[in-house]
Amino acid sequence: MTISRRRICAAALALLFAALGLCGCAANRTQSDPSDVLTTTAPLSGDVTTTQPQADEDTGENENLEIDTYVILNDDATAIKGSGAAYADSVLTVSAPGVYSIKGKLTDGQIRVDTDDENAKVKLYFDGVEIYCSTSAPVYIENSPKETQIILAKGSENKLSDNADRTMTEAQAEDNDFATAVIYSKDDLQIEGTGTLTIEANFNKGIFSRDDLQLRGGTLNITAADDGIRGKDSVEISGGTLNITSGGDGIRTSNEEKGDVSISGGDITVISTLDSIQAVGNVAIAGGTLRLQSGGGYQASLASQGNGTGTFGGFGFGERRPEGGTTEDTNTVSAKGIKADGSIAVSGGTFRLNCLDDALHADENVAVSGGMFRINTNDDGIHAGKALAIAGGEILIEASYEGLEGNTIDVSGGTLDITAQDDGFNAASPDDQNDMTFFRGAPDAQNGNGETAQPQTPDSGVPTGELSFGGPQGDGRQGDRTPPTGDGQTSDGENAQGSFGFRRQGGGNPGGRGGMDQADESCLITISAGTVKVNAAGDGLDSNGSIQMSGGTVLVLGPTNSGNGALDYAGTCVVSGGSLCAIGSAGMAQGVSNGSIASLTVQTQIPAGATVTVIDSAGNTLYQIKSEKAASHFVLADAALVSGRSYTLAVNGAQAGSYTAQ
Repeated sequence: MTISRRRICAAALALLFAALGLCGCAANRTQSDPSDVLTTTAPLSGDVTTTQPQADEDTGENENLEIDTYVILNDDATAIKGSGAAYADSVLTVSAPGVYSIKGKLTDGQIRVDTDDENAKVKLYFDGVEIYCSTSAPVYIENSPKETQIILAKGSENKLSDNADRTMTEAQAEDNDFATAVIYSKDDLQIEGTGTLTIEANFNKGIFSRDDLQLRGGTLNITAADDGIRGKDSVEISGGTLNITSGGDGIRTSNEEKGDVSISGGDITVISTLDSIQAVGNVAIAGGTLRLQSGGGYQASLASQGNGTGTFGGFGFGERRPEGGTTEDTNTVSAKGIKADGSIAVSGGTFRLNCLDDALHADENVAVSGGMFRINTNDDGIHAGKALAIAGGEILIEASYEGLEGNTIDVSGGTLDITAQDDGFNAASPDDQNDMTFFRGAPDAQNGNGETAQPQTPDSGVPTGELSFGGPQGDGRQGDRTPPTGDGQTSDGENAQGSFGFRRQGGGNPGGRGGMDQADESCLITISAGTVKVNAAGDGLDSNGSIQMSGGTVLVLGPTNSGNGALDYAGTCVVSGGSLCAIGSAGMAQGVSNGSIASLTVQTQIPAGATVTVIDSAGNTLYQIKSEKAASHFVLADAALVSGRSYTLAVNGAQAGSYTAQ
């Protein structure tokens, strides 16, 4: 049964909007390298055989697939048995609906689908296909109104590749009449099966459908000079194994009126120079395993900061151009893990995100109700332009600039473990939210085809290397985010060809000083359930408005410098339930507000690694934590405390003093 992308997106986004009082978290602590690109077997040749697919070849509508036409590709000796297909001038043309079994090799040729039947599908059954095309797409679906399916036969090895040096005229770009991908479809396209397909997109994209694109099965190994996969109207992934290395985005949509990405299954690995997943609409993820590395990853960003050149991961970038060939923003690029111009809803799945820019980023809302996340990023772990809600799952953010950022942040469940170089939580209006802006050093580094210029690498022209994850190096701080030369110059003063620098912008100082500004009532952090640990070099919980906590357990290990605080709010911080402990420096420290449950606020020296214990008058231990770094301010609001009673604070077993709960 075909999974409906619209049902998946609608259900997930309904959850998002209904659950923007939620919050969730995720952590997957194991690391896997991307699968090796598989090689293909030698193409078949000889007489046409008529063996039907095995019964377990596929599932759903193709479970009992019956072949109508058999084709063995062999250049001028290509053989066809059946109707609906013809071969001439190195092109196999499919002109009628049906199931076509195809095997063999074309040294320079193409499969072209061109049928105007409105009611029947074309199914291409790949059973050992190898095609190189020097002038166009090896597979070109020019007209197939119902849908075209590519089915990968069980155990088969298939390979498609194109020529990096072909050109596109301006007229072709304006008419959208140029095959910019190895598999190029003007209508709906679906890929499934249990075989393997290797795509070497030397010119531009790997797979491009100008309508809906569905990936349901098979193993796809894609190396692309630009985007790995693009579905203009939508991309739906429900199964299979997908390995993408791309010089542009890994997976992308581009129809601003639709443009959703939905993922319900599959094993997905993306190593992308730009965004790993980018939707101009919404993103809905309900399952699957996603390993995403963008922009060279977190470690590449650290290395580039250290060398003073303002470049990233050794890659150069060019202008981004849409289908029409007109230049988009030529000054900035994006290298995020999962990015949506709309909203993101995650209800399940396993995520390993190693990103130069934000790991999850939505211009609108983000809702997480399940899943396991392991995140390393040079910018935000999870960013929502509006509401960020977490209701479940496990979120481990090992490295980030800011852990969570949104206009509102709501946690109603799950487990969060966040390490941040600035704020752990940052609730700020969209105008005050920080953003990492990448700027191009050379304004004219595009190729001659109106498409993204290639990263410069020795052989294939696309980035190579393994997907890796790195935690903080040294003390994990990045320092100044403005490069030594703001115009993208190299150390010798010359313009860096296609290189990038970066700077944080928006909101004045990083994170915005909540307590120093007038309260913004639109900004709110709410916590009603779940377990939260924040280790922040800046503010732990920072709201330009207020903080409200009614349940759950929160531990904040805040800053050691006097310019930030474990708690930072401009309005109020009311704790009506649960347990909140905030430890950090005393210079900008704040406690909880009137109307909270009983609390202790203590200024005392706490060495790094010290055990801090709160003891009642009967000698019972009510609360105990180990401080991972030095602190001078301690706040505890907990239902176990009673206002007006005296409690002893012990540091490493030695009494630091007796204090009365307020």
